Amino acid sequence: MDDVLGIGILGWGGLARRSLAPAMNALSGANLLAIGTRFPTQAEKVPEGVEVTDYEGLLSKPEVGAIHLANENQNHLPWAKRALEKGKHVLCEKPMVWGCPDQVEELRDLAKSRGLLLAEGFMYRHHGQYDMIKGLIKSGRIGLVHRLEIRFTYRLKDRSNIRWQRESWGGAMADVGCYGVDFSRWILGDPVKVQGFSHMDGTSGVDGTSSWLMAHANGAISRVHVSMEEEQCQSILIYGDKGEIEIPHAFLSPPGKRVHFLVRDDKGQEVIKCEPNNTYLLEWKAFLKSIQIGTLIPPFEDGLENARVQKKIIKNLELH
Repeated sequence: MDDVLGIGILGWGGLARRSLAPAMNALSGANLLAIGTRFPTQAEKVPEGVEVTDYEGLLSKPEVGAIHLANENQNHLPWAKRALEKGKHVLCEKPMVWGCPDQVEELRDLAKSRGLLLAEGFMYRHHGQYDMIKGLIKSGRIGLVHRLEIRFTYRLKDRSNIRWQRESWGGAMADVGCYGVDFSRWILGDPVKVQGFSHMDGTSGVDGTSSWLMAHANGAISRVHVSMEEEQCQSILIYGDKGEIEIPHAFLSPPGKRVHFLVRDDKGQEVIKCEPNNTYLLEWKAFLKSIQIGTLIPPFEDGLENARVQKKIIKNLELH
C-alpha cells in the first residue's frame, strides 16, 4: 500500500459531498482519508471510514499527501498557501484567486520551491467531448476558428447564498465567468484587448450579469456572457470559416448521461454523441498521474494565465 497516495478534501460544501468525495473514493492509487471542515461536529454525508477534522487538522496529517481545496473563493489563497507549506500537493477549485495574478504567482513559486504541484480545477477540460472537439478543430473540419460565443447563466434566487456576498468574492464573473475565460484561452490563446459591461446588484454589490468581448492575437474574437439572473444555459458556439460547432452541455455534464455536440458545415449537420464521463474522477486521475511524473499534464494549468486575463477583464469593465 506504500504506493497509494493519501488524499483529503478541505471544505465540505455541496460540491465536495455531491461530486468530489464519490469521485475520489472511486480512484485507484489513492485513498480518501479525511475531510477538513470549519464545523466538524456538523458534517453530514461523510463516506464511511473517512475522518472528519478541521482545516488545520487535515493539513497536519502526514499521511495526507494531496488535497482538493473546495472552500469558499475568498479562502483559496490562505489555505492553498497553508497546504503547500505543509507539504501537500494542491488541486484548487476554480477560480484559484480571481483577478489576482500576483497572488497566484506567489502560490506557484511556493509550490515549485517545495517540489509540489499546484493545479486549478476546471473539471470540464477532462470530459471526453473536448478531445473530440479539439481533434475536429485540428483536422480543419470547420476551418480557421475566428469567433467563440460562450454563455453560462442560471437563476439564483436565494440571496443568502455566498455567490451573492461581496465579502465571499461572489458574483457571476467569479463563479461562472472564469469558465469563459478559461475556455477562450484554451482555444484561442490569451486576449490582447478586452471590453465589457457588468450589471451590479444594488443590494449585494456583486455583478448579477456580465458580458465582455475579447480580441485575440490571431484576429479571432470571443464573447462571454454570464449571469445569476437568467434561465439556465451553458453553451458554446465555435465558429470557423468552413463550419461551426455547438456544445449544449459545455461545462456541467449530466452525471451518468451521454452528452452530444453538433457540427454544421456545407455537408449539413452532424450530431456527435459522447459516452458518460465523471469529470471529477478523470480530473483526479490526471492529477495523480501528474504527481507521479512530477509535472502538470495537459489539460491542467496552474491558474496564473487565467488570473492575468481576469485582471484585464476587471480593469476594462464598465459597471452599471
